[in-house]
Amino acid sequence: MSDGAIEAGFYMILGGLIEARRKERKMTQTEVGNMIGVHRNTIMRWESGDMHMDVWQLFRLADALGCSHLKLLPPRKFIWGAGFDEVVYERDKPLTQKERCA
Repeated sequence: MSDGAIEAGFYMILGGLIEARRKERKMTQTEVGNMIGVHRNTIMRWESGDMHMDVWQLFRLADALGCSHLKLLPPRKFIWGAGFDEVVYERDKPLTQKERCA
């Protein structure tokens, strides 16, 4: 599995965590967007994993959602893919050469 696929999986999980936190706080995408100065479509694209954010946007988003930025990140270890293409990703562990070339 390529680094790009792993990155896509990371952003999909990140988006799901953002959406869950927003709904837990009973906030709309528009409300959150207004708080941090982005359009609701940006929030929608972050939640779907279609658009990446920079670290400052993550910090501002966490503030708007009333939590630490660490609460919005995927767990330290997550599985992406299925069967032979399955990759267990650990945030602090570099990919092996085999994983990079898959």
